Amino acid sequence: MKKILSLTLAAMLLLGMLAGCGTEAEEPSAPPVESSAASGVSQTVDNTMSKDDPVEGGYDITVWVGTDMVLETQGECWDEYMATFLEENDKCNSITLVPMGDAERLTGIMAGVGLPDIFFGSARDALKYYQAVDLLDLGDLFADTEWSDGFYDSAIEHVTYDGSQYAIPLISYVSIMYRNREIVEASGCELPEQYATMDEFIDTLKAVSDAGYVATQSWALGSYYGTGTIAGSDAANITVGIENNKTTIQPEQLVRTFETLMEIEQYANNMPYGEDATIESFCAGEIAFLLDGPWTEYTIQASGVDYDVILMPPYEEGGPTGGMQGWDYYYGVDSGDEERNAVIKDLLKYLGSFEAEKLWTVKVGRPTLREDVMSDPEVLQTMMCQVQALGNEGGILQMDFFHDNVFWMSVFSDVAPLVIDGTYTPEEGAQASIDAVNALYAEQG
Repeated sequence: MKKILSLTLAAMLLLGMLAGCGTEAEEPSAPPVESSAASGVSQTVDNTMSKDDPVEGGYDITVWVGTDMVLETQGECWDEYMATFLEENDKCNSITLVPMGDAERLTGIMAGVGLPDIFFGSARDALKYYQAVDLLDLGDLFADTEWSDGFYDSAIEHVTYDGSQYAIPLISYVSIMYRNREIVEASGCELPEQYATMDEFIDTLKAVSDAGYVATQSWALGSYYGTGTIAGSDAANITVGIENNKTTIQPEQLVRTFETLMEIEQYANNMPYGEDATIESFCAGEIAFLLDGPWTEYTIQASGVDYDVILMPPYEEGGPTGGMQGWDYYYGVDSGDEERNAVIKDLLKYLGSFEAEKLWTVKVGRPTLREDVMSDPEVLQTMMCQVQALGNEGGILQMDFFHDNVFWMSVFSDVAPLVIDGTYTPEEGAQASIDAVNALYAEQG
């Protein structure tokens, strides 16, 4: 039954991606890796680390990762992970990393053929994975509270399905803004560490625009990301959930999001979120505020622009500042072999350990879902980690990870531009969003 479901879901996902419902909020892919058309699995040149003296009866473990996870600092982390684990685990003879693009990895897992032992994937697809393949039950790992207590409580909640855990929380990201300090100061504005309220932020956008500068890029075009980020500041008033196959979000709960979007767009140009040209414009000193994610910092840092990183402000002082949160997990595939499963679990537990996730955060600069890592003094020495740690404490999740298949925020991609061009009022846009979310639920049945 799972095989039939997985093939159906894979086809649906492929159609969805072809229609443009991709993963705009995820970090950009590295250069493409050659693929085998016959197998659908990426071919690696040499991403295997093996023991010098293999153990008889030992296992060769395969891990599907993102294409960038074998490169530069991420690759350095994985080199250390593999060397440490091979030295410490008697039953593992080799680890092979297979780098694959997001779409290729997703459809490969959903097809359920030639599966790896472990794979990296978005939390948005967690329930789809569970329904399509036999994910490894990791409940016994999380029963070790000395290990599991280091994760955010919400992270454990969202790797839990039907009373057990089926993934290792890894990467967290919250939507952030890069601020061009020179432009903001030249506009006569102060540079607070974080804006206390939405009104203070919008007043700054106005002052920058009045001074003759471009305040920001479009928050409505190119993605759900801008609208979703604004909704995160109203998280306490948006009742995300499902009841009787309909969303529990009420239209009136989204009106303020669209009203704020309209205010921001007064001071924006028409450059969409996530486009290379938009990022290049910020790097060239042409935009005061760039909405994006932590994966863009390397490019911005390399440009030499005078910038800092801030969170989306709350509506009321002291309110949620996390914007919109996206997460990524490691998943294990049940091999049907208890001894092999034990090796897979050991590697997953190591990858989710304080030591491994701290190494990732320190070397790569990407925040993780271990609260003990994100409060570690060494980690908090970097600006990005300080801001992301603060953002992890509040905001709104992209969707109800592992509990729902509907990525409800995706509807903003279509509705937001219609609010901005006057086709919809904020009230009409809010109603259209709810209607579109419910249509997604009806479609999935």
